Amino acid sequence: MERGEADVNSRGGGEGERGGVSSPTGTTAAPSREETAVNDRKPMNVVVAVDQGEESMYALLWALDFVVEPKDRVHLLHVQAPSPFFATPQQVPGYYISAEVSEALRRQEEEISRGVLSKAKTMCEKKNVQPIKEVTMGDARECIVDAVAQLKANLLVIGSHGYGALKRAFLGSVSDYCVHHCKCPVLVVRLPKDRVVVDNSEG
Repeated sequence: MERGEADVNSRGGGEGERGGVSSPTGTTAAPSREETAVNDRKPMNVVVAVDQGEESMYALLWALDFVVEPKDRVHLLHVQAPSPFFATPQQVPGYYISAEVSEALRRQEEEISRGVLSKAKTMCEKKNVQPIKEVTMGDARECIVDAVAQLKANLLVIGSHGYGALKRAFLGSVSDYCVHHCKCPVLVVRLPKDRVVVDNSEG
């Protein structure tokens, strides 16, 4: 796992080694001041935004490896696409979505949420973290910022989709929006170009 892929550095310390340091004599040296500070830190309230993209799953995996501890409260936040506008032909000429189609789309979003959150939950449990699943609906940028405020998060973890300049201009960047509007620190994790997140949830 490459530490340099995040826009915000993870806390100090070695690659997951939290205890004392073995000396050449075979004894164990006292933990350093930095190690003690890490071990003694208060539990954090962390929100991780997850979706179907590899970017968000990699961000979660990176956070579990380098930031999150089992004592932290982790909220897995999935934002569903807003429900399509329902109208009769008389209300909006030329634009009509039947109740059946609207319901089918709603069920599809529910299924997507279950799949995304199930995968993310399994990843957390492999790291001895018991997450809390959160689902909301609407504009992803606004929903994430609102959820972070309501949950009183100490940290937001979000993946970067790496849009090009043109696509970013039209669609906007969810991560950029969160960085500018969230009142807590935001950890933006970029997926390396040659990285593929493998789902090992089956074992």
